[in-house]
Amino acid sequence: PPPFSDDTFADTAEEVGSEVLLSGATLPGAFRSWDKDNSGFLSVGELKEGLRSLHVTCTITEEDSARYMAKIDGLGKANQRVSVFEFVRALAPRRMTLQLQRSMIMEVLKRVW
Repeated sequence: PPPFSDDTFADTAEEVGSEVLLSGATLPGAFRSWDKDNSGFLSVGELKEGLRSLHVTCTITEEDSARYMAKIDGLGKANQRVSVFEFVRALAPRRMTLQLQRSMIMEVLKRVW
């Protein structure tokens, strides 16, 4: 199956995130370096070029890039572009995401109670 089919999206996204982090970059830092027009958002072309720079997704097709864009874009406001929030949310390792969610819930509960 293509690398960004519905069945493998989460695993591939985590592999991409891990590769970015292992390179010494941060996810927001990778986002900024992929945002060639400095718009604060990634277009499908910018996303494709960024993904092609990674070993795990170096052979990504235009079609797979568009599917991946739709998946990431669906994590926030669907508008045919990816924000840094959507990018980090999609690529952060699950362990990190769960840790962040727990911390946020604890902070909210402290304020409410």
